[in-house]
Amino acid sequence: MKKRVFKAFVFILALTVFVLLPACSDDRGDVVSLAFVEGSFKETYVMDEALDLTSAYILVTYENGSVERVQVTESMVSGFSSAVQTASGRLTVTYGGQSIIWMYRVTGTGNVQTPFRLSISATDAAGVYEIAAGGVDMVSPGVYAFAFDISAGTGMNLGGECLLLAEGFSFTSRLSEDGRNLGIVMWSADGATPLAGNGAVCSFTVSGTGSVTIQNASVSDGTADYTVPQHTYTIA
Repeated sequence: MKKRVFKAFVFILALTVFVLLPACSDDRGDVVSLAFVEGSFKETYVMDEALDLTSAYILVTYENGSVERVQVTESMVSGFSSAVQTASGRLTVTYGGQSIIWMYRVTGTGNVQTPFRLSISATDAAGVYEIAAGGVDMVSPGVYAFAFDISAGTGMNLGGECLLLAEGFSFTSRLSEDGRNLGIVMWSADGATPLAGNGAVCSFTVSGTGSVTIQNASVSDGTADYTVPQHTYTIA
């Protein structure tokens, strides 16, 4: 009988400790400050490189003086962009109601000063591809015109139909004699309404396999023209 009572007492004691432990861990109080773990945050990016948080950690200090090492996730970060070259990029890490700022650099070739981007993607139709605009909402006061060349590799041909998909814009295109280079210029039809937003601006057809590249691209915000980085898409 005594053994049974003792076992029951031990079980109740263990259960009590199990219940109380989480409560004790919450006695740290609110977060009072954040600090970067030295050497864990990336300092230099190249243009269009994705945010790298592989080894990014912060030190979190609580009201009771305890410190916790926390890995940084994308949901904790705001303000990061590698769209343009800069020596003073700023991203903000927020955790537990506190924030801290990390400075980073973006390097790259050329003199790219715009977040506007053009990219190629496949459609459901065989041989038909779309040109999509990105970063439109980051261009102030707006995108009013842009031009670019589509260059295809050896053995490929761009001689098919080119269709306008950007609402409120007009365009003209010119195909080279060998069918491997297609020049396109697009502009606001009324001269006053900028590109509505990110998304497909035109489609084109190509035959053959290899690389297709958007090059010699530029964009106008109505006051100045800016160089846009090239983009390559491989068709297998």
